[in-house]
Amino acid sequence: MTQDLDAFGGAAGYSFFGVVDLDFSIFKASPREDIAGNGLKVFSYSPEITVYLLKQNETSIPLSFAVSANYERDSYSSAQLAKFNQTLVGDYFWYSGTIYENIKISPAAYIQPAAVVGYSAGTNKLRYTGGYTETRNNDALLYGVGVSVVGRNSPSGQVAFTPAFLFTKKVTIFSLDLDFIIETSH
Repeated sequence: MTQDLDAFGGAAGYSFFGVVDLDFSIFKASPREDIAGNGLKVFSYSPEITVYLLKQNETSIPLSFAVSANYERDSYSSAQLAKFNQTLVGDYFWYSGTIYENIKISPAAYIQPAAVVGYSAGTNKLRYTGGYTETRNNDALLYGVGVSVVGRNSPSGQVAFTPAFLFTKKVTIFSLDLDFIIETSH
């Protein structure tokens, strides 16, 4: 069954010399339509590490390439789960590679088209009151595209707006991200 979700989340991260990024994100989602009165909601958190293997420069490297790995923990809740004293959780490991290019559109702004390919290895576990656990594997190949519009809003800060699509065999996700980047000296 396919249904739309409303989701909201936030993330914070730190970049070590522009070569390694560490991020932590959280989000909450719920279906737009309450099908069969279930009202399933999800709360997720995810630490991530990204390593930049190639960094674009003005002379010899036209594109950037980064690899990422993250862990995601999903905790589900609903009236039905509570009624039967059941818990439903998901554990996922994501691995991906992203290629992108910064294209200057003004002295203070650029666009950044990107493409990503990755793999998600995960399980969902439904635990029943008596201790019985039902496990389902949810491995998936994923790919996506997006275009960031990045502009400098102060001498030490940038803002980025990114519409993006992520595809798997069963799911298509459209997202809008708004990022505030604060530069610090090392």
